[in-house]
Amino acid sequence: MIECPLCGDTERSCFFRGVDHGINIQYWLCSTCGLVYQSPRMAQKQLAEFYASQYRTLLQGQAEPTPQALQTQNRRAAHLAQIVCGRSNVSPAYHLDIGCGGRALIAAIQEMSGCRSEGIEPDNAYRSYASSQGLTVYGSLDEWRRSAMGRPDLITMSHVLEHLVDPVGYLSSLRENILSPQAYLLVEVPNLYVHSSFEVAHNFAFASATLQAVVTKAGFRVLLLRKHGFPRALSPLYMTLLAQSLDGPLPEFGLRSSARCSTRVRRNLGRRLLNVERTLTKVITRVTHRDDPYLFK
Repeated sequence: MIECPLCGDTERSCFFRGVDHGINIQYWLCSTCGLVYQSPRMAQKQLAEFYASQYRTLLQGQAEPTPQALQTQNRRAAHLAQIVCGRSNVSPAYHLDIGCGGRALIAAIQEMSGCRSEGIEPDNAYRSYASSQGLTVYGSLDEWRRSAMGRPDLITMSHVLEHLVDPVGYLSSLRENILSPQAYLLVEVPNLYVHSSFEVAHNFAFASATLQAVVTKAGFRVLLLRKHGFPRALSPLYMTLLAQSLDGPLPEFGLRSSARCSTRVRRNLGRRLLNVERTLTKVITRVTHRDDPYLFK
């Protein structure tokens, strides 16, 4: 039997079956903790090869960064940097961005805090682009460790956690082997209740309860969890979480009670509200630009 990656239970029910980019995908809902996870999914070696040269082409139709992708990353980076360095008043000395893409978040946090920032990006084309901007970017965490000069006191992972094979194990390793004591972790993921979420590259689809459970079990104390739609919508497509690593023996992990029976209902409601928002946006756009001769061409 397949065990839940969060709680280890084997009791589960099918949550979603579909096709993404011509590939059959299936997600399960854990009956104990409510985690939604993809199974079967790619193994670690397959994932490494996939993210090095295939993921971006599959997602955006080409390997190199597109202007649209860079614009979205820049807007998202400004928002995340404001959350961690502005509202939360975190002042890192050494920042590491895992899954840095085109380097936007590295640059934004470096500009706001004046810290030393480096990145990790497995995609060859995006890493080449980020490096061409004068920033230090590595292909993997192991490669970074061979050249690292100290332990970062802030790690950011924007739209990375849902791609991992073992989120709890990965975050635990970061806390134990990479981060400095009482360092900060900033994570952003799609919100299961609103975002489409189900993609061949997404091993997990998090709700707020399961996201906090993963981070807590890995040895972090959650400081902030914000749901929002920036930069794409008003509906809460995404969840941004800020946590701080714990020192010493970890408290006994206990799953927070989650409304597992309502997971399907809450997702259906969230998706419907998003569709209403999109419909209203189209109507408003048509009315506002009704005199634009190029609008419908």
